[in-house]
Amino acid sequence: MLYGKRPFGEGLTQEQVFRDRVVLNARQVDFPAKPAVSPEARAFISRCLAYRQQDRWDVLTAAADPYLQLKR
Repeated sequence: MLYGKRPFGEGLTQEQVFRDRVVLNARQVDFPAKPAVSPEARAFISRCLAYRQQDRWDVLTAAADPYLQLKR
């Protein structure tokens, strides 16, 4: 949503994504140059989309990350 495109399989139909096993083969997230995003945002997104399930955050872990906490 941040970049206005899918993190994996951009430009492919859902059928192509499934047939070509795009998500199963997506080992990392590639970030476009624009819009510029902070290193903290990139790290947060990468952890949410980690390839290995044991490395990927669940919703409670993601919600507790300091990146999402309100700054006062």
